[in-house]
Amino acid sequence: MTVDSVGSFDFEKAFFELKANIKCSPIKKAYLYTGTPEKKGVFLGDVKLSKTALKGLGLTVIKVDSVSFCPSKWDPKASMIFIPGATGEDLDRDLGNQKESIFNYVKKGGGIYTLCGATYWVSQNTFFLRSNGTVIEAKNEFPLCPALAKGPLVPNPHKDKEDYFPTAVELEVPYHHQSLSIKVGVNGGGSFVMNTQSENYKPFGRYVKVLHSDQSVPKELEVAGMRCKIGKGIAMLSMTYANIDDSEYNYPYLEEKYPGNWTSVKEALSNAWPRKFYFALQILQLINR
Repeated sequence: MTVDSVGSFDFEKAFFELKANIKCSPIKKAYLYTGTPEKKGVFLGDVKLSKTALKGLGLTVIKVDSVSFCPSKWDPKASMIFIPGATGEDLDRDLGNQKESIFNYVKKGGGIYTLCGATYWVSQNTFFLRSNGTVIEAKNEFPLCPALAKGPLVPNPHKDKEDYFPTAVELEVPYHHQSLSIKVGVNGGGSFVMNTQSENYKPFGRYVKVLHSDQSVPKELEVAGMRCKIGKGIAMLSMTYANIDDSEYNYPYLEEKYPGNWTSVKEALSNAWPRKFYFALQILQLINR
């Protein structure tokens, strides 16, 4: 049974129930990566929104830049790592020497949440098609997910400097023996193509359709998030933005350049409770190790 995001399910009530469970957990700290000391190497808007969302769940947010980022010194049983949107190139440059430390932190019982570009970065293989027709491919020696991260889900049809553009998607999300329909933002995120089947690696959130174009997502590209068990820890990998501020969406520009039903996107993203619920659900899945 699928429950629509504007249907009978009370997302606001469910959010506060999840928040209460998170506050009762032993996980109290969230180390939020903020890029280099010069505030480069991540999307700063993601950092701001992520900090607000994590604090809203009762977590103590500790900002760490590329110099102070040191998972080997953090208690994996009482903390989690959050890496917001960034390019793989920037993360390789600024955190490449920490990949093994991140893997070991999770293996010892830690939790990590990655968003969009950071999700590509921690996956086993990356395939990213740019608007000019070139492909970015990468292989990870210390993957948190044995999958091919393939994107973008919504590429830029024009051959210009932008490889993708912001829109919204409908997800099908599992919750207590039912499926919930939740609309979230996507901006360059892609899909997971699994190379192996294992109980340790489970899809979490499946694409249904892209809202502005009303196009269904092919089954082979439907996986939008993963919950990965590595040793004693958990990695939650998300290609979509539950914490999106659509005030940054230039709707007149998007309507002109990418024709479609942008009213449906605006209406979908105006309702924050389903998205807040989805983010809290992801964090709780990470905390329940």
